[in-house]
Amino acid sequence: MLTKQIFAICLCLGTVGGFGLPQPPRSLSTSRGHAQRSPVHLHAAATVRGGGSMWDSYNSQLEKNPIPTKMVTCFIIAAIGDILSQRIAPGFLALNLKQTVTFGLAQFLFFGPVMHYWFGWIAKMDGWFTPNTEKWMVVGAKTLVDQTVGTVAILSGFFVFFGLVTNAMDGTLLSVGIPAILSAGAEKVKVDLWPTLLANWKLWPVANAFNFAVVPLQYQVFFSNFVAVVWNIYLSGAVRA
Repeated sequence: MLTKQIFAICLCLGTVGGFGLPQPPRSLSTSRGHAQRSPVHLHAAATVRGGGSMWDSYNSQLEKNPIPTKMVTCFIIAAIGDILSQRIAPGFLALNLKQTVTFGLAQFLFFGPVMHYWFGWIAKMDGWFTPNTEKWMVVGAKTLVDQTVGTVAILSGFFVFFGLVTNAMDGTLLSVGIPAILSAGAEKVKVDLWPTLLANWKLWPVANAFNFAVVPLQYQVFFSNFVAVVWNIYLSGAVRA
């Protein structure tokens, strides 16, 4: 049953967003203007009508509509993470689809656009260094900024934004009032941000160091989304704690 639920979500939303496992092109230009052979070798075996691969479909959507495509991918990964989080929770009886849609919608609206622009800004940090700078120093600086300033700001924003989405889905956005919801979100940040950061630092520094080091910019949100399958199992519970 769980497999069918996940497959249905991926199939329905993937058709809209061009979702698929990528096989990047052989060479891509880096921000320093040098050709770089992609280290990512994820293959898409399935094909779509017209003879193109799922990767072709995804890449076409990513090029034409980068933010909507990343938003849809965020929804799919968030939904999978929430379903897994529910299934492994003690006392699980039945899947709460409203909870899954709420968590997915919050990530669709928040993480999709935010991570697109954030990774774009991180890529511009290449300009801070000379061409002779060791690559590990560039990656280390990107990871440090990402896991301090970026993580604190993005997680804080998501805690607050999730409260808005939850109340909107419950139909209580106006009755509770946006000021009260924002105040509750700020209080949640005070209580839950530090434990969430500690959990975050067990996974994301290594994942994003790899991301910044070897994954081309246009696929960095895609890569982080797949790492986020594990992360969203934790985050789904954290935002509701």
